[in-house]
Amino acid sequence: MSVRQTDGATARQPHCGARRPLRGVLIGTVMLSGIGLLAFVTLALYVVPQADDLCYANYWRKYGLFDGVANIYQTLSGRFVTSTIIMLPNALETNTGLDWLFVHSAISIIIIALYAAFSLWLIGRFLPLVPSGIRISISVVFLFSLLANARSVRDLLYWLSQTANYAIAGLVFLTIFIVLHHSMISRRPVGGPTVALLLPGVFLAGGTHELAGGLLLIAIVTSASVRRATPGVPVQPLAHLLLAVAAVAAFAIVYLAPGNAARASAYPNHGDLIGSFLWGLLLLIEFVFRRMTYPGTLGWLLLVFLLSQVYGRQVGPRLRLTPLLTWYPIGLFLAAGFFVFAAGYYGQGSPIPARAQNLVYLVGFITFTAVVFAAGRSHGGSVRRWVRRRYPAVTFRRAVLAGVVLLVGSPGLYHAMAALDGAATLRTDMRARVDLLAAAEPDRHVTVPALAAPSLLLIEDMREDPEFWINRCYADLFDVAAVSASAPAAE
Repeated sequence: MSVRQTDGATARQPHCGARRPLRGVLIGTVMLSGIGLLAFVTLALYVVPQADDLCYANYWRKYGLFDGVANIYQTLSGRFVTSTIIMLPNALETNTGLDWLFVHSAISIIIIALYAAFSLWLIGRFLPLVPSGIRISISVVFLFSLLANARSVRDLLYWLSQTANYAIAGLVFLTIFIVLHHSMISRRPVGGPTVALLLPGVFLAGGTHELAGGLLLIAIVTSASVRRATPGVPVQPLAHLLLAVAAVAAFAIVYLAPGNAARASAYPNHGDLIGSFLWGLLLLIEFVFRRMTYPGTLGWLLLVFLLSQVYGRQVGPRLRLTPLLTWYPIGLFLAAGFFVFAAGYYGQGSPIPARAQNLVYLVGFITFTAVVFAAGRSHGGSVRRWVRRRYPAVTFRRAVLAGVVLLVGSPGLYHAMAALDGAATLRTDMRARVDLLAAAEPDRHVTVPALAAPSLLLIEDMREDPEFWINRCYADLFDVAAVSASAPAAE
């Protein structure tokens, strides 16, 4: 094994025999991931407003942005950041002339770009001595794996109401976890400027949903506890206190909103404390074994383990792992997952929908990735020797190929490819519908063609019944007497 100097630090080079098979399939893996990401970005070009997006738009039409957010806070929901984001397309169209549909697409593309920036930053932070081309390639595969195995890709990227609820909070959680985790394993304090940047992020993310503030608080408290139990790690009580105060403040603003009482009345079975604990535990177990074991997720984790063998020595000279620092992210995931499932059940008296489970998925994906990479660095040699003894046919090359094959099984890849057929038609039909309704007389009952859309881009459309809630949102938004769809929306 050779040694070279990089930026004054000694970096061990992995054995060429281990590196060759990984590089041999890296190009193919990156191409696969790139195709999947291109499909996700292409679909973002055809995003349309749907369901709740239209109802929130009515608040903008009636009250404007700030008064509309205040009215929602008083009567419907305390999610003040989410309410603001959902009304942005209408506000921008009125004040800047930007097309309403264009802004919806732009927001989806921005969300994908933010997750891409996070991926590049993450890989660069943990593999700073690896050549930039390799880091970018790994970032592409990480981003594809993260998005393509989400619990609900539609709600994470393409439905504005739910993107505002969960994608932003999830991204902030991923960022704060990595900042605090890397600070611990590198034995370096989180700098004041970094804390100053995290504070507004924590507060705004906490304002997106009732669960977000509690989730962020769990990450902050876990970091503080692990630091106190690990010699040599800067404790930084003030930094953690400030971050915790930001999370609690946002949670309190959201949870104590008068509009939340109105939301609670829609769930007559809410408030079952004992049931929420039991269901929280059962739902977490079910989620781990059903949702965190998608082939694509397992393939990514296998590739992470193999990466730790090839590039594990190039993470930087100061990273030092103890058993607690290696394995505590699993405890963080279990605590965060239990909180989301239990609090969600308590709030509505039933399991949380798939869109909210995206939060648990994002926490699980990043914590499992951190644990597998750290455990691979610490115990990879013994694992390889055990596999070599028990399963001599399993070579490094075959293990890499197995990871790639599993990655191909990412469900979001196939959902995205299937949704491409018809996505442009959906956008064209929505444009025609908007133009028709905008030109209609105020006292008319307007009938419009139903949208035949891929489920990845549209959760539900109008019905023939003009009193259906989505129909009423359309009628109110375009100031007509009533709206009906000419035929039931396609399933």
